[in-house]
Amino acid sequence: MDKIGAHLRKAFLAGILAVAPVAVTIFVVIYVESETRSAVEKAIGRDIAPFVGILLVVAVIYVVGVIVSSLIGKLLLRLADKALSRLPVVKSVYSAWKQIALTPGGGEGMYAKVVMIEAEGAVGTAAEPAMQMGFTSAESVPGNADLWPVFVPQCPNPLNGRLLFVPKSKCRVTNISAEDAFKMLLSTGNFIPAGVGSNSTP
Repeated sequence: MDKIGAHLRKAFLAGILAVAPVAVTIFVVIYVESETRSAVEKAIGRDIAPFVGILLVVAVIYVVGVIVSSLIGKLLLRLADKALSRLPVVKSVYSAWKQIALTPGGGEGMYAKVVMIEAEGAVGTAAEPAMQMGFTSAESVPGNADLWPVFVPQCPNPLNGRLLFVPKSKCRVTNISAEDAFKMLLSTGNFIPAGVGSNSTP
């Protein structure tokens, strides 16, 4: 009975882990589509076809991406950043969020630089050790100017990982962007940006 119970628990847990991401994705898609379509139907006064709401959300995200990638958009983002950083109540929350947020094309927060560090216990030699990728703000730990915090993400889920404190001399700063690093992680290495093997000045 114990073996049967253990098998059932293991199979049930595996089923939950397999179904949960799909279920959450379906729920989010249905919720976003329903809310967006409802708002559009109220605005125009008539019904629209199903899943048009999803297309509208995708279109809006694309347009916002184009705007913030342009020179005018970047200028507006800088102005908004300065304004939010000076508001008495908002600035503390905004500053804290900036430290953990990934801002496309920006240099703020933990994702400011992509580094390669030695992977302990992995296949390699003393001359050519195995390396692993991490993200760092390149800001030294208080009290130790030679120590950097490095977030080493898991693959293919880069939101999970480990926070290490690595000597600055052991961090090889690459020339790749955080966006390209995320693409590489999500593709499990099928996408390799050209700057992985290059260095930049820390």
